[in-house]
Amino acid sequence: MKVGSKYRLTIEADQVVTPSAEGGVFRSIGNKPAKLHIGHDGKIAGWDRDSALNAERQIGSRDCIIGPGFIDLHFHGYGDQSNVRYSEIGSFANPVRILEKITSYGTVASVATVVVPVRSRRFFGVDLDARFKMQREQLAELVMREAPEETPRARLIGIHLEGPKLNPEVSGAIPPSCIWDATDRDLPMILGEDELGDRHGVRIMTVAPEMDFAGNFRFIRALRDRGIVVALGHSSASLEYSIAAIKAGARHLTHIFNAMSPLSHRNPGILGAGLIDPRLYDAQEYGLSLEVICDFIHVTPAALSLALNQHHLVACVSDAVANPDMDEGTYEFAGQRVTIFDGAVRILGDGRLAGSALTMLQTFRNLLLLGGDDPDLVRAFDVTATAPAEIVGLTDAGKVEKGRRADLVVLDRNWNLLYTIVNGEIAYSAEDAESTGRRYHIPVVHRSSVPKPSGNEVVMGLRISADALWCGYVADGETVTLTTDGINGNPRFKQGFTGREAILDSSAAAIVSALKRAGEKGLAVTGLGIAVSGLVHGTRAVMGMNLPAWNDFDVAAELIRRAVLLEPAFPEDIPVNVENSSNAMAMAIARTKRIRDSIDLKKGENFVFVKIGWGVGTGVIVDEHPISSIEDIPPDFYIHLRQAIRNVHDGLPTLLHQTVLINRLVSKGELALMRTCDDEFPEYHLETLASLNGMIHYARAEEKRAGKLFFRKDKIKRVVDALARDPYAYENTRFELELTVRDIADALNGKGEEAEHAVAVFERMGLALGSGIFSLTNTLQSPIRRVVILPQLGPEFAAGIKIMHQALLASLTRGARDARGWKVNFISAEDDLFVLGAATLCYS
Repeated sequence: MKVGSKYRLTIEADQVVTPSAEGGVFRSIGNKPAKLHIGHDGKIAGWDRDSALNAERQIGSRDCIIGPGFIDLHFHGYGDQSNVRYSEIGSFANPVRILEKITSYGTVASVATVVVPVRSRRFFGVDLDARFKMQREQLAELVMREAPEETPRARLIGIHLEGPKLNPEVSGAIPPSCIWDATDRDLPMILGEDELGDRHGVRIMTVAPEMDFAGNFRFIRALRDRGIVVALGHSSASLEYSIAAIKAGARHLTHIFNAMSPLSHRNPGILGAGLIDPRLYDAQEYGLSLEVICDFIHVTPAALSLALNQHHLVACVSDAVANPDMDEGTYEFAGQRVTIFDGAVRILGDGRLAGSALTMLQTFRNLLLLGGDDPDLVRAFDVTATAPAEIVGLTDAGKVEKGRRADLVVLDRNWNLLYTIVNGEIAYSAEDAESTGRRYHIPVVHRSSVPKPSGNEVVMGLRISADALWCGYVADGETVTLTTDGINGNPRFKQGFTGREAILDSSAAAIVSALKRAGEKGLAVTGLGIAVSGLVHGTRAVMGMNLPAWNDFDVAAELIRRAVLLEPAFPEDIPVNVENSSNAMAMAIARTKRIRDSIDLKKGENFVFVKIGWGVGTGVIVDEHPISSIEDIPPDFYIHLRQAIRNVHDGLPTLLHQTVLINRLVSKGELALMRTCDDEFPEYHLETLASLNGMIHYARAEEKRAGKLFFRKDKIKRVVDALARDPYAYENTRFELELTVRDIADALNGKGEEAEHAVAVFERMGLALGSGIFSLTNTLQSPIRRVVILPQLGPEFAAGIKIMHQALLASLTRGARDARGWKVNFISAEDDLFVLGAATLCYS
């Protein structure tokens, strides 16, 4: 530190983007670099080309570019950032961590966008209204905080309430239950004025003008009178309604082009209100501003250029519910299941966009791409920093000007972020940032823990499923005592964050109960095995492999923590092993003599285990040890087919409902899962294991023959007949012709052509399963010719399982050079197998 220095920080650069310079850029000249100085008060003290060092610290180089830090007016948060693995996204469950995180994307200030729930709404036992109030108060406290933070982080400059007075027909990803006809009398409750007064922190609210037209825009006027920016959005309003709302006090358009009626040359609508010359409707003095999402997914580059060129006051926003560091997979947003895939966030059921995984840094880069070989640097900073500040009346940031807060970004010439400066302090430094690259290394090694129980020793076993728990302990002689049987172990079909919490609480209670039961009999617990089926990314069961290396939280540590809270005497240092459920059951088969004897499996014999139930789970046992996966295969849960199935029957647009590629278990074998299901009957989910190429072929070319369209032929005929009568009857409609496994089961046990199609489904399952197993075994050094299958389907599928068995054997023997060695055994799903599976994880 330089004693008595004039500045706190000096940043050396090639360019400083500031409106005070000619052309908007202050540049270095010759061997004199541009230097920006930050005073000890955290404000910009000026800039020059003085080579003398008169600051406590100097950063940057001749290659750097300095500009105002990014300001995001539409940001939904990333959920709980206390762990690098997530379940719920699009919320401010941990706002301080989120504000720290976004500085790594160059954001120095943000408006927290929150969806307003309906009053007294509950979601799986959680009072969402109470949760909203608690979160709103927490955010308001951060907005109104005046003292500088000890740890520099992005500022929260306001709250943006998206709803509830929106048009339910243009709801986008906002749940219809969060849209209701609020009036100006509801505003004190919505804003929190009763508890917080005028310190509620709300800066923007999105309203659909047509929903307030009948009340002569009283709702909009009441917001205007409170100094809240009224944004129009989630609307199909006409141009006239929109202009009237603007004259009543609306000043902004929320994510233009998205969640609003399209532009028509005869009815420009709300979109036209943002793009036409306001002099046409005598509205020029009202100063409407726009915001647009620049991920090139919500809005094409051409439409984005139209908005930027047509309007002078445009803010580019992220509308982010997730960040790019999050794994592709399934999450919860606003009580809905969504997927992150290929840079987009979509609702799982129908593929609608649900926010983004965009950052303001990527927004800035995308804007530069619009300029081709001549990127408009000044304009890019204008729409990511200056215009957002102007829209919300932020006067101390948004520009590089003397006397303003030093909220800055420092980029290299390739637009990589080097530093984020907040109030004159370095909030993010690329030099200090840890590498975000992750490897999913699943070593093929045995993890020793405790000896097999003998005498008065027991090992506890816990199996966690989507809707139930099995818990108990295993004693000498492979005797299983079941303390939780899976029937009343956990409330059924809970989802997302609330489901995760319920499952964890029930699991902790189950292991405490098992420990006490064992203690009452004088038995000493030497270990705990946990077989996890359904906690990937914190959601309900998502079928298939659940690799502990990338669970969204440490299951064992979390369960032990909760168990100790329930029972302080619970041993915190108990040896614990966690594994996916399929591997756990495979190990139980390999290590339990009475099970091996029942299927004539020799000790040490290698085999593939397949569990067929809600999903197809696999476990491979080689030399008595499990192989979860080949190392370095990233998790690809819930990856949708890149293109929906369309025009497969008489030109009728259709969508293969919830067909997803899951679990690339082995890259060489290209194994994947196909799911065809309906949430109405979750107990009848069915999936097939197929090669990647075979999967796509099945979905595209064989869909009609294998069942889906065939079983829905009556519905298709009705729709086609309706189209024949009125070609526009179903305009802009997406058809989802759901096929449930119940349809297949009913057809399988029936007669005629439908039964033949159902048989084909199970034949394909068997053939695909055999092909996948054969590909898998070929990737391994040790020969495997034994398959053990645990079918968890109902008795109505007995005929289908038999068909699948025959097709599986045919597929295996067709590919093998030595067809005589393959053997397939079926075992029953007893409760003690689940507890054994978990407990045997601990055996050394």
